Amino acid sequence: MANTEQIEPLKYKLTQRQHMVLSYLQKYSYREIASIMATLGHKISVGRVNDHLENLKKL
Repeated sequence: MANTEQIEPLKYKLTQRQHMVLSYLQKYSYREIASIMATLGHKISVGRVNDHLENLKKL
């Protein structure tokens, strides 16, 4: 039986950093996310990681 449920497109556009934070969220702490992103060339503080996540919760 085929799944006929349709997935709605995203209503909100996420920034590149928001996507990155979300992709690491399930595996790492905020501090680890900030460290990983810094290694990838994105200077970001633990507080800013938290800010991005708080903003995403409001969507």
